[in-house]
Amino acid sequence: MIRQTNLFVVGGLLMVAGCKSKDNGTTPATCADPPPLTCQTGSVDAGSPAVAIPTTECIAATLRKIVDLETQAAALGMSNAVDPKVQAAAIQMATNFTADKTNLDGVESRNSLKEIACAATDTVSAALNMKLAALQAEAGPGFDQTFLANQVAALTEAKRSINEDLIGWSNSGDLKTTIRFIRQRAPDGTPAVTAADFMSGTPALGIVPDLKALTALLAGPGATPDGGVGETQ
Repeated sequence: MIRQTNLFVVGGLLMVAGCKSKDNGTTPATCADPPPLTCQTGSVDAGSPAVAIPTTECIAATLRKIVDLETQAAALGMSNAVDPKVQAAAIQMATNFTADKTNLDGVESRNSLKEIACAATDTVSAALNMKLAALQAEAGPGFDQTFLANQVAALTEAKRSINEDLIGWSNSGDLKTTIRFIRQRAPDGTPAVTAADFMSGTPALGIVPDLKALTALLAGPGATPDGGVGETQ
């Protein structure tokens, strides 16, 4: 018995599925279902789950979801924060995500790239929408602390999605540069490729610097310079 592997795109995901066929030495192995797909020989362990790999379209859709939802969260911080430092952090977030949107629009236009949501998109969307809804329900004197805690969690999830779900699967150099731009960049727009690109205290823009700033504000006076985050990527 031969187990083979199909690769096909469904809903923005590159799916790996197994197909079986008899091999008696004279009949070539073929996929019975679905007929239009081509079998690609490969070793797949019996009982192993299908592997979902984010496609370029999926990565773009996920980045768009992060940028759009966090732009809304930043706007709430700008309008509702009482502490000038918290309001300034929200303004910086809004400025950064506006630049992120422009960058993402550009890479999609240059590459005729369409967004197709996938599992990675759904995961980050659920997490950030939940945070946004909680923030929209908050008002009054307690807003500042709620905003800080809420957005530390939201940006941590955004960073996790970028690092674990997106950047490693991007086979487009142009899109990978945009991912790095959104994650962390120098004031001149140069994306950080590694953690060593921007050392602690060096001016930077993007999700990681915003996360560090909010974490430091949440921790209060006497917190470590990096807000306890301890890493730049």
